[in-house]
Amino acid sequence: MKTHVGPGVGSEVERIFRAKKSVRVCSPWITPELCRRLAGLVDSGVEVWIMTSNDAGNAGSLQVLLNAGTPKRSFWRKIFGLDKRSRPNLHTLIVREKSTYGSHAGTGIRSLFARDHFLHAKIYSCDGVFAAIGSPNLTHSGLRSNIECLVTFESREEVGQVESDFDKLWRHYSSYGSSVIEEKDLGGKTAAHGY
Repeated sequence: MKTHVGPGVGSEVERIFRAKKSVRVCSPWITPELCRRLAGLVDSGVEVWIMTSNDAGNAGSLQVLLNAGTPKRSFWRKIFGLDKRSRPNLHTLIVREKSTYGSHAGTGIRSLFARDHFLHAKIYSCDGVFAAIGSPNLTHSGLRSNIECLVTFESREEVGQVESDFDKLWRHYSSYGSSVIEEKDLGGKTAAHGY
C-alpha cells in the first residue's frame, strides 16, 4: 500500500489504461476522452466494468458509453456471425441522481435511480494486480491538476479486497430493483431487474 497526496497524484490511476484482462472503474465523473480510452480497452478484449453517475457534466461520457456498447457492423462480422449488437466485455451501471434521465431502449445500458444515495466513491483496479481508492475522479483535472489524496495497492490480497468492495458497491446499487430502467448491461448480459 502506498499513499499519495498533492496535485497530479491521480496520474497513478492511469495505470488502468495498460490493462490486459480486466478493469473496474467507479467514478461519478469521467471525461469523454478517458471514456474513449476505456472503450479502446473493450475493443482490445479487456473486460471493463464502469460505475458512474448521470450528472449533467457526464453527458458526453454517457454518449461515448452508449456508442461503445454497440460495435460497428461490417460485412465480414456479419458473414462470420460476429455481428452482435452489444459487447459482452463492457458492463456499465449508471447511478441516476435525478429521475429525469431518459431510458436507452435497445442499447443494453443499465441505469439506476438511487434516491439520496448519490454515487461519490472513486475506485479503480486492473488485472488483479493494481487498485486505487481516493478522491480523484476519472477526469483530466482529477488525474493531473487537482490536489487529491489516493491510496494505491499492488499486493494480490489488497487488490482483491478493493475489487471485492467494488463488487459490493455494484450489488448495492443493483439491489434497487424497480429503479433499474433497463434489463441488460452494455455487454448484453441479462440483469436481475427490468424496466
